[in-house]
Amino acid sequence: MYIIWLSIFVISCNEKSDSQYSDYQKLPTYSVDSLEKVLPQVLVDSIMAFDTSKVIAPYDLVQTLDNKYWISSDHLENLIILFNQQGLYLAEAGGRGRGPGEFEGAKKLHVGWDNTLYVLDMRSQRITQYQVDKNGFTNTSSFSPSSSFEPASKLLSVYATEWGNYGVIRKITDYKKGEEEYSLFELDEEFRVKKRLFTMDGNEKMSLDRWNHIDHLSGEKTFWDLDGEWFYHITSHNTVVNKYNVRTGKSRSFAHLNLKDRIITDEVKLQLMDVASNMTERFDKIHEAFVDVEILPLFQDFTVHNNDYYMVIYNPSSIKNTEIIKVNEISGEVQYVNLPLSLWKVKAGRKMIYGTVTYGEDAQIRLIKFSE
Repeated sequence: MYIIWLSIFVISCNEKSDSQYSDYQKLPTYSVDSLEKVLPQVLVDSIMAFDTSKVIAPYDLVQTLDNKYWISSDHLENLIILFNQQGLYLAEAGGRGRGPGEFEGAKKLHVGWDNTLYVLDMRSQRITQYQVDKNGFTNTSSFSPSSSFEPASKLLSVYATEWGNYGVIRKITDYKKGEEEYSLFELDEEFRVKKRLFTMDGNEKMSLDRWNHIDHLSGEKTFWDLDGEWFYHITSHNTVVNKYNVRTGKSRSFAHLNLKDRIITDEVKLQLMDVASNMTERFDKIHEAFVDVEILPLFQDFTVHNNDYYMVIYNPSSIKNTEIIKVNEISGEVQYVNLPLSLWKVKAGRKMIYGTVTYGEDAQIRLIKFSE
């Protein structure tokens, strides 16, 4: 296998001058359609399927820090499910309800620096804390910090680190247009707001009616992840990676490559309209949302592990594959990953990535290991 090392473009996180953008344009530029031809490919060693016989709708998936267990959330059954290293079912906890250990919208999972599991209930905004072992889940604490949030705000992610607790909070800034912003906050021991650290752009919306808005299928989005003491975030239309150190407060931005704009074709517009077909029967404005679209997103997901960051290429078609650009931040090595399945909610580990795969009405969990 051959390797490509690219020059790195570094900028200030707060000031982006014309000269800095000029330097960005000097990076190697590729087309998304030709990545397989110009970048070295990461070879897949194996694809492991989890035992999902007791899982209806897996949403999030995390691994404990000791690498002994996997945990998935089931957002329809409002359960958290424990698997062993081989993906075999061990135990479950939760269930629909508002009582202790129950969930109304259990989706987001996080394993903290001390191997404690945190479950964020997206509907009730309650965070439940668990210890995990071979016997299952032990509920140790729960927190309801929403009273400390600003009006029209919702907690989307939580992180428990050696340097304190942090969270990403979405705030609606214009209800009529559906406009929003995301902010990283420092949180206290009970996950209440202490301090806003910085703000990120919210996702671009398309209107269903006067008061209802959803993420635009081809609009600009913001993605984020935490790796050690660094919080990373990117947008769907740009290869620049931004990161903030939760320990020191320092920030920087950089890029290792540039990608050409993806011009949308009439065929792709029809594909996107087909995806939105269930909504178009109820909301005429869905058609209007695609009239002025000229550029497709570059990415549809983003994750980081141990200085390797993965940018998942946006796929508007029905082709069941997943293309990923894998970059090592330290060496500048850039590689290409092409998986023969449609992977959703992608996360990364040591020489592996994992997520959920949807086949019709069936959702399954897959672990993809790379060759050494």
